[in-house]
Amino acid sequence: MTSTNETTYTLFQKFQSDQTSRFLDFQKNQFEEFMLRYPSEKTTTEITDLKQTKKSKEPEKTDVEITDLEQPEKPKLKLKKPKAPKKPKRARTAYTFFSQKENKPMKEKNPTATFGELSKLISVAWKKMNVDDKQQFIKLAKQDKIRADKEKEEWDKTIISMANN
Repeated sequence: MTSTNETTYTLFQKFQSDQTSRFLDFQKNQFEEFMLRYPSEKTTTEITDLKQTKKSKEPEKTDVEITDLEQPEKPKLKLKKPKAPKKPKRARTAYTFFSQKENKPMKEKNPTATFGELSKLISVAWKKMNVDDKQQFIKLAKQDKIRADKEKEEWDKTIISMANN
């Protein structure tokens, strides 16, 4: 079995080297054809030689000479369009007002509770509340809804005026 593996491997090596040599021959022929068609094109070696000769011919510039050189003209800055104001925040719900109020007391009662556990405790407390107790938070939510509606109207007006300009 080892002889079969060695034979397969040697065949693969021969095939690989044959493919590589074919490709190199192809590449060489293509390059020669290109040079015959376009004799004015410079090869990469000629280009690198030119770069090296230019570097050796140019005298080194000192700091004084560099500062004396004329600066290229800077392109004119384009005027930026004014950005649209940020969209106003949405109205808060009665539950969010309740959870904001109850968060600290719940945290003091349960100092080892995680954020998720605190949220569950607050939601259970909200569900246990009767409608009369929830009225203060519902009232706050209605006031916040009025505020959010006013801000949205103003925002809409500014957006429309910006679009018209």
